[in-house]
Amino acid sequence: MGASGSKSTAGPAPVPSRLPAAASAASAASAAVSTLLESPGPAGLREGAETLPVAGDAAADSAKAAPPAAAAAAAAAAREQRLRAAELEARARVLSTKVRCVECGHQSIEDSNADVAVFMRKMIRDELSKGRQEGEILDTLKDKYGDSVVYSPPFQGASAALWLTPVFVLAAAAASAAVRRRPLAAGTAATAATAAQSAVRHAHAMPRRAVRSRQTHS
Repeated sequence: MGASGSKSTAGPAPVPSRLPAAASAASAASAAVSTLLESPGPAGLREGAETLPVAGDAAADSAKAAPPAAAAAAAAAAREQRLRAAELEARARVLSTKVRCVECGHQSIEDSNADVAVFMRKMIRDELSKGRQEGEILDTLKDKYGDSVVYSPPFQGASAALWLTPVFVLAAAAASAAVRRRPLAAGTAATAATAAQSAVRHAHAMPRRAVRSRQTHS
């Protein structure tokens, strides 16, 4: 009884600690890895260990550089678009100065605020944006509104009157001025001839008057 009681009170036998062994194994593994890293073995573990961070840095650098490059490309595209829009606007304005407003008549569609002028300006911009040439656009306008819609219509057909009207007006003005001057010139010539004849008669009469005056005094 006493012996069994002493065995029950003594408790389980102590288990030897494994921590020193685990620490020793970890140290050995670390030493082995260090040895492999330091040795230029055929596996190239050191080179791979060194190149991995470099590859990571390159990827990070490319990832960082991608947004600025994309932003630069977007900015270049936006600038190119603005330049094209400005060039298109300049061409449209120049072409609009060559087109007559069919409602005003005395203004170009660039200077007119009429609804038809606004419509024609928009049509010109739309046609230019489609890549059509200025001559083609003018031909379209002439087909729709007539040759007189442009300030320099071709000398043919109905447009001939537009070219010849100023010539006729100038010729009529010159003829009218000549007709008005002709009576004046004729009257001036007649007056001058009458004055000359009167002077001649007066000159011939002067000696006779002088003789008569002498005879009277004598």
